[in-house]
Parts: sequence; structure tokens; C-alpha cells
Amino acid sequence: MGFFVLDGKASSDFGVNLSGASTWATPERVVETAEIPGRNGKLITYVGQYRNVEISYPAWIARRFNMKFDAFCDWWNAHTDNYYMLTDTYHPEYYRMARPIGKLDPEVGTIGRSGKFELSFDCKPQKFLRDGNNARTIGNGESIVLRNPTDQDAYPLIVAKIANSTDSILQIYQYETDTSYDQLTFGHTFDATSLNGFEIEYDTEICEAT
Repeated sequence: MGFFVLDGKASSDFGVNLSGASTWATPERVVETAEIPGRNGKLITYVGQYRNVEISYPAWIARRFNMKFDAFCDWWNAHTDNYYMLTDTYHPEYYRMARPIGKLDPEVGTIGRSGKFELSFDCKPQKFLRDGNNARTIGNGESIVLRNPTDQDAYPLIVAKIANSTDSILQIYQYETDTSYDQLTFGHTFDATSLNGFEIEYDTEICEAT
């Protein structure tokens, strides 16, 4: 039996037990098709994005269902208006950005002591490595290389907190591979001396800093 954690709250806190059998769904690539007069077949164009993916957990409450289910429903419904970090015990190295969807329609056992139901989440197509949230400290004059360990494209959000810097500049670069540093994808240079005590967020997907 496993559990998930959404927005810092575990399903097990409500006595909800889970199966992870339906958590392996993958997102669908978005493609457009068009038929051109005089040409056989269809023209297929990949538009450069993926659709959200639905993840479901078969769930149940084994004891005191009538007392625990209402509290769980209140918490569930309060989180349907936004995306929150979702982790579970079946994929411990990853997290998703997800929101609960659908009504809860339990099948209740004898005199309300137990019940089973389906929990579904609308998830952004990406899975994120939890290791990516670990902070790294870089001293004055030092550099660090962050490598993508997967076969998927990565567009990390780099958060730099500047403290006691004596360097004149802060440089962030992304390369096509980690073995050929002449394939520069993007780069940005900041005046570090004017940023002491401030935080920079650099979104590598859109190449913008705030």
C-alpha cells in the first residue's frame, strides 16, 4: 500500500490507501494533420508541445470510512483550482504538477465502515526530477555544471541567490550536450556586484530572467 503527497499533505493522513497501477500514463504529443488537394495521404506537423496527462489512483479507506471520507473530500475539493506538487511512493525520484479532478463517488461497504473510490489528477505533461530542487552552493570564482541525466529535453528554472559576491559577473549558459561545449544553446550574463542580497530566477525555456 502506498500514498501520495499533494501540497505537502499525505493521503495517508486521512487513512486513504492507494494502488499505483494506473500511474504510468504518458503524455500525448500534439500533432496537426492536413489533407492537401492533389496529394496522397495527410501532412503531419508536430507543433512542439504535449497535452496534459491524467493520472489515477485506485484508493480505499479500510476503517471508519464514514468519519474519514468527509474530511478527505473537503481537502480534495479545496485543491481543484490550481496545480500543486504531487509525489508518491511509486515514483519516488519524480514529482508532477497536478490538480485533483472529478467527483469522488465511493463504493461503500457494510454500514459505512470501509469504501473504495478512484482519485484522478490532471497533470502537466512533464515529470520533474526531485533532485533538481536541491540547492548547490557556488563560491566566488567557481563554476558548476548541471547535467540532464534523462533522454528528454530539459528546461530548468534556475534560481540564483546572490550573497557576499566579490565577482563582477554571473554567467548562465546552456549547451546542447555535456561533452561538446561549443554547441551553445543560450547564455546570459548578469552584473553580480549589483545583485548582492537579491534572487534571480532564470527560465531556460523562454530565456528570460526575473
